[in-house]
Amino acid sequence: MYPGRSASCLRASKPQWLTVLLSLVLAASVACQGDVESRLAEIRSLQEAGEFEASIEPLRGLVTTNSSHPEVNFRLGLALVRTGRQSLSIWPLQKALDSEAHGLAAGILLINALLNTQDYEEAVRVADRVLATNPDNEMALWGRANANISGAMPEAALDDADRLRALNPSDPRAMILRSAALADLDRLDEAEAVQLEVEEIASEAGDQNQAARACVARGVLLARTDRPSRASETFRTCVERYPADAVVRKQATDHFVDQREFASAVEMWRAAVDEEPEDGALRVRLAELLRLDERTDEAEAVLAEMVELFDSASAWRAMATFRRNSGEIASAREALEQAIERTPGDTSPLRYELADLYIESGDLDGARQIAGELDEPAYSQLLRGAIALKENDPKGALEYFESGLRRWPNNASARYLTGVAAEQLDDQPRAMAEYREAIRNDPGRTDAALRLAEIHYARAEYRAALDFARTHINKRPFSGAAGHVLVARSATAQADHESAASALQQLMSQPGHEATALAELASAAGQAHGAEQAVEAIELAGAEHPEAVASAEVQRVLVGLLSEAGRTEDALARARVNLASAPDDALAHDLVGRVLLQLSRIDDAATEFEQAAALAPEAAAPQEGLGLVAMSRGDYAGALSHFDAAAKLDPSIGEYLYRGAQVLLATGDRDGAMARLRETVETEPAHAGACNDLAWLLVDTGGDLERALELARRAVRVSTNGATLDTLGWVRLKRGDADQAEQTFVRAINAAGESPSLQYHLGLALAQQGKTSEAIEVLRKAVAADAFPESDAAVAELARLEQP
Repeated sequence: MYPGRSASCLRASKPQWLTVLLSLVLAASVACQGDVESRLAEIRSLQEAGEFEASIEPLRGLVTTNSSHPEVNFRLGLALVRTGRQSLSIWPLQKALDSEAHGLAAGILLINALLNTQDYEEAVRVADRVLATNPDNEMALWGRANANISGAMPEAALDDADRLRALNPSDPRAMILRSAALADLDRLDEAEAVQLEVEEIASEAGDQNQAARACVARGVLLARTDRPSRASETFRTCVERYPADAVVRKQATDHFVDQREFASAVEMWRAAVDEEPEDGALRVRLAELLRLDERTDEAEAVLAEMVELFDSASAWRAMATFRRNSGEIASAREALEQAIERTPGDTSPLRYELADLYIESGDLDGARQIAGELDEPAYSQLLRGAIALKENDPKGALEYFESGLRRWPNNASARYLTGVAAEQLDDQPRAMAEYREAIRNDPGRTDAALRLAEIHYARAEYRAALDFARTHINKRPFSGAAGHVLVARSATAQADHESAASALQQLMSQPGHEATALAELASAAGQAHGAEQAVEAIELAGAEHPEAVASAEVQRVLVGLLSEAGRTEDALARARVNLASAPDDALAHDLVGRVLLQLSRIDDAATEFEQAAALAPEAAAPQEGLGLVAMSRGDYAGALSHFDAAAKLDPSIGEYLYRGAQVLLATGDRDGAMARLRETVETEPAHAGACNDLAWLLVDTGGDLERALELARRAVRVSTNGATLDTLGWVRLKRGDADQAEQTFVRAINAAGESPSLQYHLGLALAQQGKTSEAIEVLRKAVAADAFPESDAAVAELARLEQP
């Protein structure tokens, strides 16, 4: 919806001059510092007129001097919700929650805001508070039920569904909610039976809309529970029974697209077009589906026919959108100009889109000219923000976006660009909030879901990364390989190798992405089954995908796997073949250098890295290689210089900073090392080595143990091995959690074997719990082994425990 055309504005019965007058009176009262009640009365009038935006600034002024006033906080939270600022509304609504007069309304708003920001645990907590005093409030029950379903608490959701049905036995929504909870509890037959019952009840009552929704809900249920063939059969039945129902058509289409059954979806929409040939929206959807099925010429023919038949602004605009999504920006501009010519009255929305295309194609002057001609402030401000962002001015861009979004809060593109600007200003929480709003407003418009997936993956939050990456794939299927790669990597990190392979097989079927898919498949196979099996998989793929296997992308992965499998000479031979085919490729020289380094051929490796650096002075990897060479020669100053150069060339890679930290540790500069480790973790939150080392140093230097625990847990989540488990156990021991420390050290020993250091740490944990005899036994094993860094301490602890 465009600015100035919101539903609330259209419903407002008071004339515009009265709204302006109220704003002026309110501003005057604020300036005069009148009493709170009179100012609130004027704010109520504004909000009753639907002017929630105009009420925000006066309310913020009141909050500064009346921070605990219940109605001030409630009204501010209400205004923020109604203007699309869900995340910002949470704090004032929480403060209004204890109010007798406004607590219930604030609670309902707050539950919904928390659901929209995906804070399900807090939504349940707030709903519990509301229901404690209003046990039969259906809105609070619905909110809690949805939070329980979304937050993976199906048993609690089932209880809520039963309570809702007891309150309103005729409401089929409670039955549908019950079905969803049963499905999450793997009680699939019961869940399906509930959906069938809902459809039967609705059909007998003559409620075809509800019957149709129950039918597709059954299809969705079957699809979610790994019964895709039965789901497809159910959706086809739904289409036959309710052919004109828009929800049935949409849900069936979503399923067919997800299952790559494009022919079924295309057939359904062709029938819809034949039934209603005057409906342009049906033709647009048919074209989209043909494009998904890579039948681009047919898709454009459908839209060309629509343009020829109707020659309308909407037809030309659809053609412009299609061409833009296909990357044909110049022809998209031409089509949009045709749409503008055929638009009677106000063409501002289309000219705004045209300026956006100018920005996308790099014609900033053309976009700036249009921005200056538009009367609607929201359009011009958002365009100027996009221009500022293109000109590398994120601070200026953010100011424009904030101003424009106050007038047009549900603009998904502007929300996304605001997130980009916030990220460039290192405000990641703000960026994530803006990306969520962009997805909520229009999940297919921008790469917001992809960006959130990348952020969560970098923070080792793999479940969230997987969900957002899947959203990106579903809503923007032609936006490249990044979404599939993130799904695969996130799934692999959770040991869900089947989902990883499925995502990459799907990517493999898309022309132009075979090499990327194969490289990722090989990497995932290496983690799941070992390097040797992954090498075999690449070699077998050569018959079917020879060009992909021959690509530099796959060859680099193959060389790494050969090295990991202990076949270093084979790795070198492969790297040299790769170099012979591309002698001026800096990365090919870099790859040879790394294998030579593994073979301890330091001088030869240095030569390759020097050639790589000369061929690509802007590349960071050769500088890292030269740093590794310097480290091998004991030249710490030289190594640090090269690692610093690499970090400067590519600040996005934490490994270069981490290398520098390791140099400083080797030279005894703990403070400098800790500073670099902190910088590494800020740059790459899921860098297992940096998280592990920083956690250990924080304990060793008497630092923040809570922060150390967080970092150690993250390191284990990213890379579970003896070293990371040892650090986590050590942090827990120092925090006084000896029982948990014992369990963690046992896991570390199982993963890495009975090293004396681990035995010593386990002995300390046992001793701290008073398990003296067990501690003595473990410590005796440790001191009987070869010397290790804590040998003296282990001997002293054993002697202390053995004293009579």
